[in-house]
Amino acid sequence: MNLIKLPQPKKKGIFSFEEVLIKRRTIREFSDQKISLNEISNLLYAGMGKIKNTEFFTTPSAAKLNSLKLYFISENTEAQPGIYVYHPGKHEIEQIYKESLIDDFFLACVGQPWVSEMSAMILISSDLPVITEKFGERGKNYAFLEAGHCAQNILFSSTTQNIGAVPIAAFYED
Repeated sequence: MNLIKLPQPKKKGIFSFEEVLIKRRTIREFSDQKISLNEISNLLYAGMGKIKNTEFFTTPSAAKLNSLKLYFISENTEAQPGIYVYHPGKHEIEQIYKESLIDDFFLACVGQPWVSEMSAMILISSDLPVITEKFGERGKNYAFLEAGHCAQNILFSSTTQNIGAVPIAAFYED
C-alpha cells in the first residue's frame, strides 16, 4: 500500500501553552480547506509521536507499553482518501484502505452530522492484550487514560494550528 514519510513536526506553536488551554474549543463546523501533510504530521506527532533519540513518546504510557495505535482517516487532505495507520517510530503513515469511508463513519458515530463534514479523523485504539497481560483487567483503565492523554494532545495541536476539532466518544461498538 501507499507509504508516506511525514514532514518533521513543528516544535513550536503560535500560542503559549496557557493560551492553548484558554483557546481550545470543540468545533463542529469545518472549512473545506484541505489539511496539509505538515498539519497531519503535527497532529499525529502530538498524539503518539516518538521523541527522537529517546525511548519516550509524546503521550504517557503505563509501564511504557505504548499500547495505543493511531489511524488517520483522510477525506479532504493532501493524502489520498482512505485509512492510514501511523508508525510513530518512523513518523510515517501507511495506507491500509484506499476509499472514502466517511459515510460509514457518520453511521458508526451515531449519525452526528459534523462527522460527514470532516476533512479527516484520527481514531485512537489500544492493543488491550498488551496492557492487560501486564496489569490484568485494570489495564483497560490505563488504556482509557492513555487514549485521553493522546486525544488531549491532538486537540492542543489542532488549536495551535487553527484546525477545528471535535472529540467523539459516541459510536456503535458493533
